[in-house]
Amino acid sequence: PPRKGPLPLPPRPDISFLKHLGRELGVAFEESATATPTKTLRIFTVQKEVLPAFFAAGQSALVTGVTVTRLLGGTGGCIAGAEVKAFDGTTKIARARVFVVSCGGIESPRLLLLSSSEQFPNGVGNAHDMVGRGFNEHPNVSFDATISHSWGTLSPTNKVARTHQFYSAFRGEGLGSIYPVMRQAWVMPNHIATFRASNLPRMIAAGLSRVVRAPLFLGAGIEMKISPANRVTLSRAHTDLFGNPIAHLIMNYSEEDRRLLDRGRGLLRDWLRRLGARGVHELEVAWSRHHQGACRMGRSPATSVVDADLRVHETPNLYVCGSEVFVTGGAMQPSLTIAALALRLADHLAGRLRAG
Repeated sequence: PPRKGPLPLPPRPDISFLKHLGRELGVAFEESATATPTKTLRIFTVQKEVLPAFFAAGQSALVTGVTVTRLLGGTGGCIAGAEVKAFDGTTKIARARVFVVSCGGIESPRLLLLSSSEQFPNGVGNAHDMVGRGFNEHPNVSFDATISHSWGTLSPTNKVARTHQFYSAFRGEGLGSIYPVMRQAWVMPNHIATFRASNLPRMIAAGLSRVVRAPLFLGAGIEMKISPANRVTLSRAHTDLFGNPIAHLIMNYSEEDRRLLDRGRGLLRDWLRRLGARGVHELEVAWSRHHQGACRMGRSPATSVVDADLRVHETPNLYVCGSEVFVTGGAMQPSLTIAALALRLADHLAGRLRAG
């Protein structure tokens, strides 16, 4: 943002009431770009929306029921194959001219680290101990409150509005970006809030009280400061069903992260005060489940894992694609950037394979 034109699909649901609240605050709220299902009523499912076109293309094969457990080194620093295992103990080798690791922000670095060998003693792509480093997420401060009912609050549909107006508001203080969100939902719970049984009585009471006053949720996700100490490593104590170490995550806040979370709290509390909200309750800091940065992109193998084309620096035929290559997480949702990088990598690989 800001966009040069409208979103390619008409926005839904209608968030005009949330925009009205924003105007009272002098804040411009916007619709969120959201995957729109065509095969189901609400939930976008890959197996119904994406895989049929994948199979119809006739150029690909999907192998299910097996797990890639390590990458096998070949000559010239190349990857010669991927070891795959089934739960019954069957082991086979998948071979290809080019390999793309796209296992998510935690499992991609784990697979590279598991693939240690004589050729790659520290794991694939890890000659400079950079695989796994720089992991970051989007912590969220958030508040539940209630406001008076009106015609705009009577819809039970889950509605979300976000604003980019404050994205760089605290950059002058040496802090990261912030991405506030306003949410209205009678029925749906806050999907990123941590569920605890001890909170159940309050949740039930809050649900019943919605008949009297309308619920309102305000939150803000922040950009974490990148730290090499925040990293994905291999566990020394626990293994998976194949006997391989599971991922071990080390992640801590920086002082800048804590200050930015406090700035977010102050901003949201001020909005709630100005809206006349009651029953304001701060929730536990929640995570967006955006796993980013642990195979970061860069020009130098000494400070990154993949280059500008997402190719692992020391491995000519291996690429990594996903939010794990992000240099910073910003405060935005990563999905559109992941999709853009995937399309860009597909074009690059098509050109490379055509050229032989």
